[in-house]
Amino acid sequence: MKRCGSPFWPIGQQSLLATLLALGCCGQAWAAPDAVAEFKALVAGCKAAYAAKPATEVGFDDPLQSWFKTARLPIEVRYDVKKTDSLIRPFSAFIEVTEVVAHVKAPGEEAARKLPVTAGDGQWYSSRFVYLLNFAYEDGRWVPTGAVHSRAARDKGARQFDKPFSRESSAASMRDPKAPFAACVPKLGGVRAASGGAVVGPAPACSRPAEPAIASGHTDSHSTV
Repeated sequence: MKRCGSPFWPIGQQSLLATLLALGCCGQAWAAPDAVAEFKALVAGCKAAYAAKPATEVGFDDPLQSWFKTARLPIEVRYDVKKTDSLIRPFSAFIEVTEVVAHVKAPGEEAARKLPVTAGDGQWYSSRFVYLLNFAYEDGRWVPTGAVHSRAARDKGARQFDKPFSRESSAASMRDPKAPFAACVPKLGGVRAASGGAVVGPAPACSRPAEPAIASGHTDSHSTV
């Protein structure tokens, strides 16, 4: 007689279940090194793009019809990668970029070039921008999931920045090529390692695989000089 609600799987299905569990175990164990390596590559590209910015520059602002001189402090980049409880998105990560800039208006190009503008010392009107970019590891690649932008202003002579104003943006808007953090977001399709995220060779036994090192608590600064 057929038993309804039996907690036991037929022998054939038990083998299938064991295989699926083994694949899930090995899949996440093997995915971790790739996920971390791919994210570090994304962070490296992000830092390189910001480091390429000049410490000072002069430009003409069309909407304001005025010349400006801009000075930047060396940026700070923080990032982290963490495990999740999800089988679909087993890892999450973030990149946080902090940039302090001073913008000073001038009556002309030559006058702008002569301005001794500095950022971060309160001698000029300045802004502190913080971009918190969130990502998830899905289908073997990193994809954006949303961001939080904040800006805090400091008047000339002030000792501290004002309370920051923040806004959120969607994963789709994070891919805007004109965004100031565009180099920190993977192109459409995500980021993969050079191997394409594929496992080469036989998978190891899953009795208890060694835990891979997960990037955590990194803070780096790069000069834009």
